Amino acid sequence: MTAAQIAQQNNRRTSGQYDFKHHSEASDLSLSSQDAASGGVESYVHRVDIERDEFHQLHDANSANIEAFVAAERRFWDAYNENKRRTGRGSYRAFPADDAMYQAHLRRKEAFYQMSLTDVAHAKHAEDHGYDRSAMALNSYTHYQREAENFQRWKDQQNKARGAEYVHMPNPTMNDDYHYNKAKRFLATFTGRHPKEVDRRAEALMHERGIDRHQAMQELWATANIRDDKPLVFIDFETACRTTDDIGTVDTGQYSDIIEVGYEKVHPDGRVDSGSFLLDADEKLKALAGTGAQDVHNITPEMIEGKPKFSDSEIQQHMMEVMEGSVLVAHQANFEHTQLSYSLNGYASKWRDTLDTKDTMTYFVHTPAGSGNRMQDMVQLTGGAYGNDAHRALVDVQMMRQAFGQVVNGDRRAYMSGDHGNFLRSS
Repeated sequence: MTAAQIAQQNNRRTSGQYDFKHHSEASDLSLSSQDAASGGVESYVHRVDIERDEFHQLHDANSANIEAFVAAERRFWDAYNENKRRTGRGSYRAFPADDAMYQAHLRRKEAFYQMSLTDVAHAKHAEDHGYDRSAMALNSYTHYQREAENFQRWKDQQNKARGAEYVHMPNPTMNDDYHYNKAKRFLATFTGRHPKEVDRRAEALMHERGIDRHQAMQELWATANIRDDKPLVFIDFETACRTTDDIGTVDTGQYSDIIEVGYEKVHPDGRVDSGSFLLDADEKLKALAGTGAQDVHNITPEMIEGKPKFSDSEIQQHMMEVMEGSVLVAHQANFEHTQLSYSLNGYASKWRDTLDTKDTMTYFVHTPAGSGNRMQDMVQLTGGAYGNDAHRALVDVQMMRQAFGQVVNGDRRAYMSGDHGNFLRSS
């Protein structure tokens, strides 16, 4: 017990704030062994003091880690701004765009994991002992909570505007600018044409046939030929990160590690290269969150122990070769695209062609009531079985590619009209 602690305790006693006679020994810690050296005078310190000291120790450790993270964050954005100044371009999705940014990102992620470890201990201690966290500094917990709260506010606004709970709205009209532009980008990537060319063809159809934009886009899709100038890489990742239940939102690459890759690369001549492999995650991340949503992907920490990491040079080189000159195809492709943008050095500065099979479901497959545009819906609506082995990377890729092929190579008008169920039964 330090002299300062003894003085604090004695001050509390003399001022009447503390009387050990009114506390049970269960609530106090005897310090008689230390007191013996100072004359054998028995003294006690209340457990609240120990808890408060522990809280402040955790707070100090967390504050130091917050400062380290903020410094790493500043270095990352300095590298980003330097890259933007040098190249004359920049986008919040287009990083890490060079080696300096990539290395700065890895240091930022390492600092975030370290901060998260002390943050969780700090937050848990605060909750256990009734401390008010509202005044705590911005850290990993409040960073994620802020994102979750923003999303909840948006949902509440949607509920208020609709007068009902927000749910996925199937079969949106492409007469709406937002949906028209999304469908236009999908068709441009699918055919290999420029978006302005898709615009021109849609306007020509509207003028010639007296139809609206929605009908024009459906007509373009019904007759569109899939591009044959680049390979299509159907890809899926499983990632380790703090789960949605824990943080209230989904991390799309900044602070997660890819722990499984599955892909099938379809060349224009019909050749298919495939691969699947497990990868290890950062030790601090595993200490914090294990492998993340283990109940979904069924990948345990033991399964990845000792495997290479995605940041290893051999994995980086292999994935660059897989993606070289290709179109990324995924369901909800923004997830895979942002994961690669953060994790694959040099990816963000080269690739812009991404084809989202979710857009196929949203705009060109009529979904019945109670269904949606998830991959599970796409698989089932195209006659496939969404089995118990779903959410392993290569299995998901194979299901996605088969379902996408059913729509592309099948009766597209039947899928758009909602008659695809009858089409499947008759085929």
